[in-house]
This record gives sequence, C-alpha cells and structure tokens, in this order.
Amino acid sequence: MMTARFVKLFRSGSLFVWLSLGLGVVSCTPSPSSTQLDVWYQEAIAADRTLLQQQTQLIRQQQWVLEISGQTRLGNSVQLNWAELAPLATTVVQTRSPHHLSNPEEILQFRGIRVSELLARIGTAANATKITFVAYDGYRATVDIADLRRYPVTLALEMNGMPISRSEGGPLFLVFPYQDFPELESPYPDPFWVFYVTNIIVGTEPIELQVGETTLTQTDLQFLEPISTEETVSYRMGWPSTPVKLYGYRLQDILQEANLPLPENTKVIIEAKPPIYQGSENPLRFNLSDVQNCDIFLATAWGPSAEPIPTRLGGPVTLAIPSSCNHQTQTFPEELRWITFVQSIRVQGE
Repeated sequence: MMTARFVKLFRSGSLFVWLSLGLGVVSCTPSPSSTQLDVWYQEAIAADRTLLQQQTQLIRQQQWVLEISGQTRLGNSVQLNWAELAPLATTVVQTRSPHHLSNPEEILQFRGIRVSELLARIGTAANATKITFVAYDGYRATVDIADLRRYPVTLALEMNGMPISRSEGGPLFLVFPYQDFPELESPYPDPFWVFYVTNIIVGTEPIELQVGETTLTQTDLQFLEPISTEETVSYRMGWPSTPVKLYGYRLQDILQEANLPLPENTKVIIEAKPPIYQGSENPLRFNLSDVQNCDIFLATAWGPSAEPIPTRLGGPVTLAIPSSCNHQTQTFPEELRWITFVQSIRVQGE
C-alpha cells in the first residue's frame, strides 16, 4: 500500500523528495509510521497542487498580449507578446496596494514596465493628453499623460518576486507608487489600479467599424437613419447614474450597408476590444430575428449636445439595447445590453 500510494505521486519531479522519504531511501532511519506517511502524503498533494498552479499561471502569462492603439506616433496599433514585454520590465516600485486586502499597509515590491518608457518606445501624437487602460473584462481607467511622464506608474509583471496571479490582478497589473508619491492617491484612488490589462489606448480613436469584410467610418454611418434613446445605462465606469441620451445607428441598417448576406437562422456576433468579447466564448451573439424586431443599435454620440463618445467612456462605438427591446418573449441580460469599445460585427450561419 505504501509503495502504490507514493508511486502514484511520482508523476511530478518536484515530489521526488516526498517519494524518497516515504520509501526510506534518503536515510537509514527506521521506516516511518502510517501516521507520518499520511502527513507526507498530504504534503505531497499540496506541493503537487502548488506546482500545477504555478505551471498554469506561467502558461497563461506567456500567452498574454498587450495591444497599444489610438493616437500613436504612426497611428497604427502595436501588439506586444510576453516575450517582448518581459525584457522591458526593469522598473521596481515599492508601495502598498489598496487591493492587498489581507494587509493593506504592507509594502509590496512590484517589478514591471514604466508606462512612460513604453509610450516613449511606441510614440504618441502631440495632441494626445490621456491614456486609457482596458482590462480583459472591459473595465477601464483613464490617466493623464502628463502624470504618467511625471511619476513611475508601472505595468507590473511581478509582485514580491513572483508572477502576479489573476486573483491578484495579473498577469499585467497597473500600479501607482503611493508610497513615494502620496499625492497620486487623491486623483488616482484604488479604482484606477486596473487588473489584467490587455489594451492601452492613446488619446482617442476614430470610428473604424469592421462589418464582415467592410470597414465603416463615421462618414459612412452618417448616411444611415439615426436613432436615439434616453434612459439609465449600465456601462461600466464614468457614466452618469441618471438617464443619458444616446445617438447612433440601428444594427440592422449597418448590416445592410455592408451588404452582408443574412440567411435564416443567422447569428449576429458583435466583438469588442476587451478579449472577453472575442473568440468562441464571446457572449454577444444575437439571433437575426432579435436584430430585425428590436432597435438594437450602436451608439456613437451622447449627451444633450450629441458629443462623440470619448475613450474614457468606452467610445467611439458602444452597444445599446434599449429597454423597449425587453418584452414577454425576449429579455436581454443587463450585462449584455451596454457594451463599450465595439469594434466589429460578423454573421454566422447555423
């Protein structure tokens, strides 16, 4: 029984020492008791679980990609994979973190990429004044470029010498050096510490909506019949809690403008910049009948003056599903009615 138990654990090289102890290989001491074997067995299980977690975290980290877009020097987007990001992580920041709930006053050591150095490599347009950081799940925070150049705000890859887990905000975690620069805490409180950063947007972006193989700009959309609604919205971060006026264009009109074939049983798939709204797990999939029978639209302007939706609010294009679309036969979940950073539409037949 003892041999079978420990050989089963031998699949992990890190557990060789536990196997050796259990079999009495590393010393000439008497064979351990059953109680001691049980203790070692549980320790081996725990060590194995920790190793697997670390391996999984490393794989996820190595697959991470950071996209920088907007008003860059050349006006195009740049993607940096982990192999390109890791050598840039030369900045060390020691500070407390408002998200370190077990000990909020503990001084943590973060190693990462100083944002100002990253922007210097990519280049920014002279008239760009703000940077928006977007998380995997669509959360966002906007910071003044002047402050990023003045202070060592950092995209952290490590905390206390270890990769940052998803539960702690990793693998890329926006960190503000409160300890050395306490004046940052007032303009940039804890909601600005963005977890799992996937996108950096410099300034504002023009409307370039990919619909099938066609790219539609604001000029193209202006030929369509406009639509508006006024109600309380559930976009994340920065939007008023009172009813908001939104202006835009019906999804069905946009599909027609792009001349997309729409056979029966077609699914209309909307993709947004945050990775959670991309790929096979993207929840933004609508039946063609939903699009045809409801005024689902893409908003491009807001407020009493119909101003363009800025990046800090998730613009230039957002998804809006008015409350009038909810009825007895169809109810759209609240978390899918208001989506920011919409960038493409495609259709898929069943």
